[in-house]
Amino acid sequence: MRAKVVGDSGPPADSGGKSDQEPDLAAPAVVYVPGIDGTGELLLGTAARIEAAYRLMRVAYVHEGMEGNAALYDHLADSIAARMDEAKIRDAVVLAESFGGGVALTLALRRPDLVRGLMLVNTFCYYPQRVRIRLGAALVPFTPKRLLRLGRLRLAGKLFFRPRKDREAEELFKKAIPGFAAGGYAERMKAIPTLDLRDRLGEVAVPCDLYCASHDTVVPSKVTMAVLDAGLPDSTLTIVERANHIILPLSEEPWVERIGALAARAV
Repeated sequence: MRAKVVGDSGPPADSGGKSDQEPDLAAPAVVYVPGIDGTGELLLGTAARIEAAYRLMRVAYVHEGMEGNAALYDHLADSIAARMDEAKIRDAVVLAESFGGGVALTLALRRPDLVRGLMLVNTFCYYPQRVRIRLGAALVPFTPKRLLRLGRLRLAGKLFFRPRKDREAEELFKKAIPGFAAGGYAERMKAIPTLDLRDRLGEVAVPCDLYCASHDTVVPSKVTMAVLDAGLPDSTLTIVERANHIILPLSEEPWVERIGALAARAV
């Protein structure tokens, strides 16, 4: 499994005119590492808001037959590092959610020269409900993709957003669902119970901002994010109230400002 670039706003072009939201040439790039969906598309409307202030590179996961084990995290981290090298991106704020948090942490451990700071959302360095995730991974190959998509379409609000209501984000999420669970979904699920970075958190040398939803029904984030906060040398933990697993697209949340604060703290 490897990473490919699905979006890169690139270094700001000199258009001759200046806008109030023109990206700051001195600002770091932001690299978005997706969750288990692997599409790189679930920033939704927040992608445009970030691009108005920063260079944003989004990656997706491409399945190439690799088995789901701990080596998958290393392979994805190395592949993202290669994409960053190709794009001449250094000193980036790496924004990762859910499954992608383990990839981002691995990237920071293997290539600290590429990372200015980590912004980790509803994620984990060790998933405590290991039997549950193994069972889910075993069932995925036998569940028709059409049924998975239909269930997400009908239950998107309840499963991923409630109690927060954000109509725009929910509608954009439904449009993104056809690409959800891209190739290798089951292998990514199989890799989750093999991840255990608890003993290596002290080696992460960059500032880390952690965001945990108060009502996460997908990941036991209150538990897993507390482990991260306790183990990382330089971290801050923020509880995002009245929110579920998907919080990055929420228009009420000041993600652009949070990226700026982390970037400034990491200088």
